[in-house]
Amino acid sequence: MLNVYAAATTRSGEAVLYLASEEPKPKGVTAVIAVALMFGLLCGGIFMLLQSSFGPKVGYLITGTAFWGCWFVLSLLWFTGVPGLPMPGSIPDIPTSTPRYLGPQGEEASWQVLDTDDERAKFPTDESAFVEVSPDLTDQGLMSEITAAETAASEEIGPEYAEELGVEAASIVAGQTFTITQTEIIRSSRKVTRARVTAGPVETNETQTEDQKALIAKIKPKTFLLALESGTLAKPTYVAMGVTFLLFLLHLVGLGIVDQKPAKQPVGIPERETASV
Repeated sequence: MLNVYAAATTRSGEAVLYLASEEPKPKGVTAVIAVALMFGLLCGGIFMLLQSSFGPKVGYLITGTAFWGCWFVLSLLWFTGVPGLPMPGSIPDIPTSTPRYLGPQGEEASWQVLDTDDERAKFPTDESAFVEVSPDLTDQGLMSEITAAETAASEEIGPEYAEELGVEAASIVAGQTFTITQTEIIRSSRKVTRARVTAGPVETNETQTEDQKALIAKIKPKTFLLALESGTLAKPTYVAMGVTFLLFLLHLVGLGIVDQKPAKQPVGIPERETASV
């Protein structure tokens, strides 16, 4: 590690530290250079130290095994998150510090409003599969899923009403012009997979202008069918786990094979025979 600290005192080392701590994080060519310098200074320094004692082949295999093993452990933490650990006695417990899939991430699960010609909009054919959401629902997880579906539907409802009525989209506002009157869901494996949201005009009151009341009177009930796209949030984590474990295993097996080979013994110089008297 001394070579790393020594390099950090040079101009190039200071540049590496700047790239590592810069906000926002560098992108493009700068990011490539930062990664190359990281490999050169950190991994390269350890490799040079090991190869001086074990040779370049064994030094590389030891460095590679340790490097990919560390990345495999890191990818496991991406997969599980950092769980809380109970500690004995009066020692404070270690709290859960990170959620799952904190590393590279794909697309999060999201609700998609289906077009009428979408094949998924034709499912299900049995109307009894939909269950109306009760106003006194207490399941917080289910409520958050339903709220997400209604939010996605509201983002589609406003522009569609505006286009239909020939007005600006800003004049159609959820809660002021229209409201969601009914939400029905389909659950599969205890998770909401389909939702049917019906919207209609809000009730008029004295605080609204005549133009607003006239606009509300033109709004007709509409029903939207939504499907939950599962997304690919965890996929990069699974790929990272597989690739890093494979590379760790390959380097470990290679190290074992090299270690089993008998080392070449140095050939000694034969002793010189003494001349007879």
